[in-house]
Amino acid sequence: MAKKTKQEAQQERLSLAEKKKPSGKKKQKSRKEREQEKRRKKQERDRRKQKNIPTTAQQSIPYIRMLQDGICQVTKTFFSKTIQFYDINYQLALNEDKTTIFENYCDFLNYFDSSISVQLSFINQQVDVAEFEKSIDIPDQNDDFNAIREEYRTMLKNQLSKGNNGLVKTSISLLESKQKA
Repeated sequence: MAKKTKQEAQQERLSLAEKKKPSGKKKQKSRKEREQEKRRKKQERDRRKQKNIPTTAQQSIPYIRMLQDGICQVTKTFFSKTIQFYDINYQLALNEDKTTIFENYCDFLNYFDSSISVQLSFINQQVDVAEFEKSIDIPDQNDDFNAIREEYRTMLKNQLSKGNNGLVKTSISLLESKQKA
């Protein structure tokens, strides 16, 4: 086997590199092909415009029907229901109330069998305290109950100062069930 000289090895590398390079000239499309492609692109644009593009979030969620009781039929055998629970201040509750709340929560979770999936979401949102105080303010009226209103306003403001530090807490439960066909 003969040994290659440096010059032969370099020439071989160059010829391999030339073979790998594209020719530089792209095959020109004929006028007819360009017109067909242009027509095809226009048809595609028109087809997209004609489709019902959702304009709201509700239109973009695929489901079969929404029942009167809020249960959503997603597919033929799959149903979903979302329940929102509003803020309760567990820390301010009396011990007896805390026990009742906890027992009811346990009953809620244990109510469902394994065929129902339960997903819990907890959302904490910061609120403007001054705005929140306005929402719990009960204006006086021209009657004999202004003293009671004042006492109730004071109690609500005291609980607000003790409680949630400007957070509104929302709990959401998503219940889903797949029926057997």
